[in-house]
Amino acid sequence: MVARICLNCSEELAGKFCHVCGQRDSDLRVSFWRLVGDALKETFEIDGRIPRTLRYFFTHPGFLVREYLAGRRIRYSSPVRLYIFTALVCFLTLGLVWEAEFEFSADDEGNATIGVTTVTDAPSEASAAENALEPKGSDNWFEQRVRGNISRLAGLSREERARRLTSAIFDATPTVLTVMLPIFALILKLFYWRRRYIEHLIYALNIHALALALVAIAAPFGGGWPVFLAFLGIQVHVVISLRRVYEQSWLKTIMKYVFLAFVYLFLAGITASATLAVALLRV
Repeated sequence: MVARICLNCSEELAGKFCHVCGQRDSDLRVSFWRLVGDALKETFEIDGRIPRTLRYFFTHPGFLVREYLAGRRIRYSSPVRLYIFTALVCFLTLGLVWEAEFEFSADDEGNATIGVTTVTDAPSEASAAENALEPKGSDNWFEQRVRGNISRLAGLSREERARRLTSAIFDATPTVLTVMLPIFALILKLFYWRRRYIEHLIYALNIHALALALVAIAAPFGGGWPVFLAFLGIQVHVVISLRRVYEQSWLKTIMKYVFLAFVYLFLAGITASATLAVALLRV
């Protein structure tokens, strides 16, 4: 029997993977589609783990976090990979179904407001808003920058306004979510201070991944009951997963959930404002 040699380090192979460098024993002299399939498999772990991970992810709150913290990690996709996967799916879905239209207005003092609505082009109103939003000498750098960008947006067509601001929001959202993850984990640390911070970060990745996944599922329906059910599903999932992961009584879990939800909603409001502010700086 001819011994198989690792093509990377030339060591003799004893299985599907090299025991020295870890490379898989595979022949790359294959068709293009086989090469693409192998690349996708390596990137997204499309083997037995994705279906198993998604099944427990949606139906067993907190299970994947418990398994990961217990060291049983090879059977499921990692929390980071799962978060990245759901974030990509969510943003792709929103990019396809979200057709927001933004209305710009200003009062006599030049204070700008932006609303998400369905409007028709009104050149005269846009011109009035553009004149009212001219930067003032008393404004700081941030206000001058925002006013200037809104002035330019007000003079554009409805479709171009929507395209530019939506694009800017999508560009800013990943950064804001990345900042929110460690902050949410820090809040959990305050409520469950005996646990290590990394455990809270893993839990935060799992919860945010679930929220992104449910948003992606509900987004094509355009609002109404699907969105409400998605929001309700996230809350139920959080309560049950907190109970299972942190192993406290239902009374303590519910009490901590109420305070946690209050703090998180407050931070979510700040995050939404920050997303819009960053978007207005980028348009």
